[in-house]
Amino acid sequence: MSILVTRVARVEDPRFLTVGGTYVADLKDPMLEGALYATYVRSTMAHATITVDAEEARSAPGVVAVFTSADVDLGPMPPAMPMITDAMSRPLLATDRSASSARR
Repeated sequence: MSILVTRVARVEDPRFLTVGGTYVADLKDPMLEGALYATYVRSTMAHATITVDAEEARSAPGVVAVFTSADVDLGPMPPAMPMITDAMSRPLLATDRSASSARR
């Protein structure tokens, strides 16, 4: 649906559903030999408390690296539009619940 609540025809679906699309796993290029896959884990529930045992994940077979917000130094993502206050900025990676979300 569009923002005007009108149907938007998805022209790419038939190609992907009938084996006509190209997926990353289908690419056969020598430069991609030995390439790694990245997986991002996000909550499926709003304001859920998620616990991740990063050390256990790091020791799993085939895992090259596991990064949490404690491992990388990323500042908050600024608001998308300049007229929105910086109070609306949000972290790129979750760390914990902010005071504003805990009050809800």
